[in-house]
Amino acid sequence: MARNAAQAKTLEKEYSNYRALESKGLKSAIVQTHGLFGAEGLPGHKFLLLENGGKTATQMTKANLKRHRKAYMSVLKRFHNAEVLIGNVEDGHILMDDCNRVTVISLSNISTDAPTKEEKREEKISFKRAISYSKEPESDSQSSDVVDLVES
Repeated sequence: MARNAAQAKTLEKEYSNYRALESKGLKSAIVQTHGLFGAEGLPGHKFLLLENGGKTATQMTKANLKRHRKAYMSVLKRFHNAEVLIGNVEDGHILMDDCNRVTVISLSNISTDAPTKEEKREEKISFKRAISYSKEPESDSQSSDVVDLVES
């Protein structure tokens, strides 16, 4: 949500990036967007409506993150194969839904300028760090509010 002109500009850029990523074949690696909307009578106030992409990496158990590591890393590989750097890799921007689909959000800082191997390597390190942090306990059985996605 944007509450001023500068934030609105960033949100417009992010929405544009979602559209560009869809055209690069990354639709399944990002959450579905429903549009960028403004508030009548409130200049600079905008919001980007996104589909619920599931739980963030920090909301997952450590066991779940380990179990689905390949799924998480495959999303990053898809971005890199499309010559895109995410640019803003944080645990709260990497999601997994109830069907084990991993997506990335908060894409206002992507780069499509043919990233170097070193840039990809650095982003991979950041991504691995982001998906290895969890506020939840090591075991799924220790947390009653975390759904074990593998069992479903």
